[in-house]
Amino acid sequence: MDASSLEKIYVVIKGEVTITLGSGEKHVLSKLDSCYIPGGESRAITNEGNNVATMLVIMPYQEQS
Repeated sequence: MDASSLEKIYVVIKGEVTITLGSGEKHVLSKLDSCYIPGGESRAITNEGNNVATMLVIMPYQEQS
């Protein structure tokens, strides 16, 4: 379980992943499913199967000062 200050969008390209939110709510994402996680939201991402899962992560660029 981890949180990031940046918002993220996860898109499953292959396989299946389970997203568990800080509230304990679970969502299973399959090929071409996506979800939006706002900044500061705790989440865990797991592959609970035996097949390879590939996921695209989309997030804003955070400039370094």
